[in-house]
Amino acid sequence: MARGLIASVTDAITGVNPVPTSADEANNHYFPWTEDAVLECRNNSVSSANVTVVTNADADGNAVSDLVVAVPAASTRRIGPFKSSIYRQTDGNVQVNISEDTTFLFGVSRTPRNS
Repeated sequence: MARGLIASVTDAITGVNPVPTSADEANNHYFPWTEDAVLECRNNSVSSANVTVVTNADADGNAVSDLVVAVPAASTRRIGPFKSSIYRQTDGNVQVNISEDTTFLFGVSRTPRNS
């Protein structure tokens, strides 16, 4: 089955909910890469879970390790922004894997620059 899209929202002065997508460990996830995207991970479980952001880069022929972030039980972590040369896949997306999908939520927020 295909990866599931993590919904993206643009931050606003009135507030937004950046974590509307339920995790799916079996199929994992993706979101379109943008320079200001930040992944929010909310773990409502009683145990820790690992979020893996898949890399698409190498250094002198050696693969760059995926980014693994532990999200403790009953907590939220924001990860990013993501360098395009490391995390953007050939299809233009960022791939996200999860070790545990019980009561885990994802969201992506973008903060536009104000002038």
